[in-house]
Amino acid sequence: MESFQVLIGHGDLARARQFARNYLEAQKACYGEDADEIGRWRGRIIQPMTYREEHFSEKWWNPMDRILSG
Repeated sequence: MESFQVLIGHGDLARARQFARNYLEAQKACYGEDADEIGRWRGRIIQPMTYREEHFSEKWWNPMDRILSG
């Protein structure tokens, strides 16, 4: 699986955007529509020109590894 950081590093913003959207959908499935993570990060992720790696802490992305690995 490609990481968000790799996609950003290669300048592939379209795939990075989709990666982020997929993560948000996984968060909704696990925690419901009102999950704090979704509300806090949605704007920064979906806005196409605001991708900056420092917006995404390791702490925030670690739960995704558990979701995607089963």
